[in-house]
Amino acid sequence: MEEFLEGPELTVEAFSRGGRHRILGWARRLPAGDDRLAATGHELPYSLAPSVRAAVHRLVAAVLDLTGHRDGPSHTELIITEHGPRLVETHARPGDEELAALFRLAHGTDPLALALAAGLGLPEPVRRPGAPHVGLRYLDFPPGHRTSQRELARPARCRGWSG
Repeated sequence: MEEFLEGPELTVEAFSRGGRHRILGWARRLPAGDDRLAATGHELPYSLAPSVRAAVHRLVAAVLDLTGHRDGPSHTELIITEHGPRLVETHARPGDEELAALFRLAHGTDPLALALAAGLGLPEPVRRPGAPHVGLRYLDFPPGHRTSQRELARPARCRGWSG
């Protein structure tokens, strides 16, 4: 039996060395409304109240400790419920490449470069924070959908953006 968890979903990227876990950041995971996609995208930054932020840090560190994760990247998914953050899943690996790209753009932190540097005994890469807001959307078309060249050539309209 599983508990139904309701609230914002987060993907949390962390990096561990010698059993010390450092949260690199998190992104809001945009859930899909159906079974075709696990998520429709991710957004950074996502603000958390200080008490929730501290609870997220404690939960991720506790889960990594319990699993024996001591070194390298990790990817944890959780849901912020009215009773605090609840674990969905965790992995002893970085998130998908597109999520790593979002962290590079927003925070200047590259989980893959951190892992490579640690494995080779090199200093950590220099952080170069960039864009204040980044996001990614996965597109899913119904089976058999064909997009015409005319549709592809039409410029997209973005609310709140000009340039």
